[in-house]
Amino acid sequence: MNGRIFLGAILCLAAIGLTLLGILFLIAARSDSHRLPVGMAMLVAGICLLAAGVTIFRQGIRQSPERIQQEILDLARRNHGEVSREVIASAMGTSDLVEQQVRALVEKGVARPSLKEGRRILVFPEYLLELVVKRCPFCGNDYPVRDEAEKCPGCGADLKISRERVAGPDDKVSI
Repeated sequence: MNGRIFLGAILCLAAIGLTLLGILFLIAARSDSHRLPVGMAMLVAGICLLAAGVTIFRQGIRQSPERIQQEILDLARRNHGEVSREVIASAMGTSDLVEQQVRALVEKGVARPSLKEGRRILVFPEYLLELVVKRCPFCGNDYPVRDEAEKCPGCGADLKISRERVAGPDDKVSI
């Protein structure tokens, strides 16, 4: 388990105990007013400790390997399957853990390194742009997908609907 997650959980548990003890002291302050400042101090310390514990716990969750890989995949999805290491660094910072998870995604085959316009990028084939086309397999003519035609008007063959990758890491597309 991540050390920050463990530390955050321990701090939260200690904070809950301290807060409850502070509440008990405040309740007991009805009969003895000397307990009021101690109860208030425990309550405030418990709340501060709880805030720190939750913050550290959340940082630990963000730094888990699974979470880092998911954030990298989200970046790839938003960038249509191509992400530079600079984009990853600006979104997640530069750390050995982030670099380790990038390497793990490459080793699993989820991403592959490539060059585009002299820059090193990571290509995530699953997130590359795709286009749905209706095409005649014999004469190669394309027809609108929303068109109800099932036969090629040119040669009479059955039209096939397929998904095609629009652009890859080495393709140039003008829009």
